Amino acid sequence: MFDRGLVQELIDFHKKFNPGDVEYTKGIFQSIGFRNFSSYLRLDDEKRSGPEGLKMFNEGRKTFSIDTKRYVKSQNKWVRNRFLSCITREVPPVYKLDTSDVEHWTEQVLEPAMEVVMSLIGGGREAGAVRLQPMAVEAATSVASSKESVTEVLKQKHEVRHCDVCDRIFIGELQLNDHLKSAKHQKAEKRRKLLELEQQQQSTDT
Repeated sequence: MFDRGLVQELIDFHKKFNPGDVEYTKGIFQSIGFRNFSSYLRLDDEKRSGPEGLKMFNEGRKTFSIDTKRYVKSQNKWVRNRFLSCITREVPPVYKLDTSDVEHWTEQVLEPAMEVVMSLIGGGREAGAVRLQPMAVEAATSVASSKESVTEVLKQKHEVRHCDVCDRIFIGELQLNDHLKSAKHQKAEKRRKLLELEQQQQSTDT
């Protein structure tokens, strides 16, 4: 990504769409890449090529790598939980592609992906030409302990849960727990507690 001009693309985008030096905490500017190189992007062209710019660039590249790995891990977890751990409802097939070798991108990624897409467009009529097979859905019994029935595992995964603080609905205990750990929920919880304290104080005063 860096060899193909990622940093220059960020610089050009910054100059065109962030001339007022907007904080990198909202919209596209909080995405991976922009937020990692925010300090570097704020430098002028001369400083970017100096020692200060090199230091900020290396720091940005380090955090960029860490954030990217975390995002990939999060995506893989979401796919597994959403599509590969469900046997109680119909889910679309998931195919695994090897994207590690750029030199063989066409035969290892593009062509197999196009075969799958054309098969789906054709209603499965071209399935015989598809070299990939869908990834297997994990059996619910593999996550059930000796004291836990399969029915209970499925119930935990797919029953509707509600967050009273944020007034949001989630499917399964996993989604709800992830939400409860999020910064957005914790801020909402803090606001709710402050509001309750204010109401109690007003009640006491009256």
